[in-house]
Amino acid sequence: VDRLNVAPGGSRLTWTTERGGVVVTLTYRFSASDYLFHVQGDLSAAGAQGALVLVGLGPELRMVESDSVDDRRSYALVTKARSTEKLDFNSLTAGQRRELAGPFDWVALKTKYFVAAVLTVDSAGPKFGGVVAVGGRRSGRQGSRLEAFASLPAPSGVFSHAIYLGPQEY
Repeated sequence: VDRLNVAPGGSRLTWTTERGGVVVTLTYRFSASDYLFHVQGDLSAAGAQGALVLVGLGPELRMVESDSVDDRRSYALVTKARSTEKLDFNSLTAGQRRELAGPFDWVALKTKYFVAAVLTVDSAGPKFGGVVAVGGRRSGRQGSRLEAFASLPAPSGVFSHAIYLGPQEY
């Protein structure tokens, strides 16, 4: 799907794939009124009694600031457990790996003005267990990159989370 027009009442997009006998179904629910969308995954068709899902973020957010140097200085991975913790993209060299222990309510990549975050949906449900951050290449004006993988337990083979893509709220 190259483009999805979201209806006033919302829209749903479902993808199903099979690889090596494992069936994965992902359903995305979009709302026309906000920057948040919901993801529901199901691995149970493969008989999964439990699984660990890796949710990827990165390697960067699109540059929209006219002062690219200042914008790149603010690039960071931010996690929220009891309080928020920030890991600057520039603190990791290319290929360097950092593991962050959870549990986390949410994990985000941020620029000066924008954020892309994955959030747990149910406050009583599973949290993101931890995050692995890997530094990316640096090249001139493009600055630093970082890829992050947040682990989300799926005890019954079913999981859900939300994704926020939009401006930072102050």
